[in-house]
Order: sequence, then C-alpha cells, then structure tokens
Amino acid sequence: MWGILGACFLLFLFAGIPIALVMYMAAALGITAFAGFDPTILVQQLFSGLDSFTSLAVPLFIISGGIAANGGTSRSLIDVIQVIFGRFRGSLAISTVVASAFFAAITGTTLATIVAIGAIMIPALLKAGYPKKFACGIVCAGGTLGILIPPSVPMVNLSVAMGSSVAKQFTAGFVPGVLLALIWCVMVVFYCRKAKIDDRKYYTRAESVKAFKNGILAILYPVIVLGSIYGGFATPTEAAVISIVYVSLVELFFYKSIKLPDLLRSAGQAAVTGGGILMLVAGAKAISWFVAANQIPAAVASFISANISSRFVFLILLIVIFLVLGMFLDIIPLTYILGPILATTLTNFGVDFAQFGIICILCCQLGNLTPPFGMCLFMTMGVAKESLPNVAKGAVPFIVSMAAFALVCAFVPQISMWLPRLLGFT
Repeated sequence: MWGILGACFLLFLFAGIPIALVMYMAAALGITAFAGFDPTILVQQLFSGLDSFTSLAVPLFIISGGIAANGGTSRSLIDVIQVIFGRFRGSLAISTVVASAFFAAITGTTLATIVAIGAIMIPALLKAGYPKKFACGIVCAGGTLGILIPPSVPMVNLSVAMGSSVAKQFTAGFVPGVLLALIWCVMVVFYCRKAKIDDRKYYTRAESVKAFKNGILAILYPVIVLGSIYGGFATPTEAAVISIVYVSLVELFFYKSIKLPDLLRSAGQAAVTGGGILMLVAGAKAISWFVAANQIPAAVASFISANISSRFVFLILLIVIFLVLGMFLDIIPLTYILGPILATTLTNFGVDFAQFGIICILCCQLGNLTPPFGMCLFMTMGVAKESLPNVAKGAVPFIVSMAAFALVCAFVPQISMWLPRLLGFT
C-alpha cells in the first residue's frame, strides 16, 4: 500500500500537476485507503493547516517583501552598501552579497531577493567587467540568504510544523546567515584578484551622506521588525503587520517610488504568492496528520534507534535526505511532512529543533541551486536572460562552499545555537 501511495505521489508530481493538488490527492488516497478513517477528516485537516495565528505571518511577510521589492528600498540599500564597500576590490560583488543579506531580512523569501537585487546588480556587474556566468552565480547564491536570515517565511512554517518557537528559530538563523555571507564576500575578493577585476570606487563625503540619508529607513526596516519580536513587543504575525505598515509608509511618502495603485498591485501579487504557499501548508498538514495517525514517527524513531547509534551518521543521513528531496520539492511541504516524523528521533540524538531548522534550510537551498529543478536557477535565468547551464556553472563555487558550511553547521551546533542560548531561549 505504501508503495502504491508513493508511486501515485510521484506520478502526479511528474505529470505536471501543481504540488499543492498532488498533496491533496495523496492525503485523500491515504486517508480513505485505510479502514476506520472518515474522508471528512481531509477537509478538517486542510482547514486546521490554515487555522493558525502564527501561519498568518507567512502571507503578511510576503506582502511586505513584495512592496519593498517593487519600490525604492532595494536601490537605496544597494547605494548605502556600495558606499561602505566601494574602496575594496570586488566591491560590486561584495555589495551584491551584502545587499542580498539585507534584503533577505526585509522580504524573508528567496525569489523576491533574486528579482530585486538581480535586476539592479547584474547589469552593474557586467558593466564592471565581471563574466556573466559569475554575475548570475553570485545573484543566484545571494538569493538563498533570503530564507536563512530572519525574518524568514520557511522558518515560520518550520516552527509551526515542529511546534517550536518562531523567535528562537529566527535567532538561530542570524549567525549562520551572516557567516555564509561573509564567506562569500571573501570568496569574491579572491576571485577578483585572480581575474584582475578592479571595480573600486571612492565616494565623496556629499555622496556618502546622501546615500545614508536615503537608505537609513531601509536599514531600519529589519531592526524594527526583529526588534519588536526579540524585545517581546510583538509576535511574529504582529511584526509582519508592522512591516507592511512601515514599508508602505516609507515607499509612499519617503521614497515616493510608487503610488497607491502600484502599492496595492504589488500587495495583490504578493498575496497570490502567499496564498499559494498556504495551499502547500494545508496539503502538508493533511499528510502529516495521516502520517501521525499511522504512528509513522514512532516507527521511524524505532527503526533509526535500532540501526543507527551514531549521531554523526544520523546527521549525515539527515543532510542527504533533505539535499536530495530539496532538488524536487519545496522546503515548505518537506518540513511539514518530515519534521513531525523526525521530531522524536531528533530528540533522541540531542539535536535541537532550531539547529535542525538551519540544517534543513541550508540543504533545501542547495537543492534550489542544483539542476534540474533548482528554482533559484530558473529565477536568475529570467532576470539575467541567460541559459541554465551558464547560470549553474556560475553557481558551482557557491554550491560547494554552502555544502561545506552545511556540514560545519551540522557538526558544530554552537554556530546556530550560541545566540539563542545567549538570549535565553531553551
């Protein structure tokens, strides 16, 4: 029976049916195939997957990021960052990475970061003499910081699926995100020296003051949002509402880059994306209920305990599973389905849920950078008007470094857990 259900799932998926509908059909088949289950449970579980105050943060953060991506926030951020790093060799490449990290803290999503930063930085990188495949690679890789640096939409979903603290998961992602961005900055400096690319630019005091004046409100965005969460003034959902209000006021009255109809259009487009994600959440919730009802988590925990005694081997297995599945499936259904299954096993091996979240995100983002289904690759192709092989070749150095970093984060938990423990999360 399990083989039939799995085969049906893969058949529907590769037939081109939207993954949310595939999950609905898989859940319906699973629930109705076993005696004693009422088909109405499917409807109840679909509803319960959306009936969560915390999950409401997902579409709200996406709406906020959509408004920022279509306004003047990204341009202002890049101007400030270029003033800071302009004197260094590889300044444009460094600015691309740092701008992606900052914009990630605004949008909380990967694809919005690639679109907003790539549209500005790829032409600038090409003009400065960077090879196009390298420019595409760094924008593609920089976009992956979108779900590693808080606030992150997948982190919200992951915390809901695992029943853990969203604030703790956000905190756990901060240090790994900054470290990965720093590693990539060092890499591009060495690349520019080897390729003899010198794009240094020195700004006058007046230019620097103007850039900081225009960019200060964009820089304050993540400070206000994350500060309200960590300071205990707002829940993640309330902070998402604050972010929408803040970015709307800044875009309308400070940057004046968009008008009210444009703002509403951007919010509407982002809401469609958010609705699609919630459809995935609903389907994943139905499948996770079916999995729990059949006591699969306990069976998996017993099997792993009986066959794997080494924490090292378990972590390697975890990385391989999420890396392979991340090539084909989005991180949201993966975390909702596999998270509850692995929860007991994670506890048995002493792996904190927050650390698990970072490992999961890094591995799934590696999948997004890997052909043939890497969404980051396809999005960068569209922005840069470049072929898939060239984008993939440009991303290879960043894929290798990210894979090595994922291994380090898995076996050195202090990287992700130091800050949460410092702030009192248990």
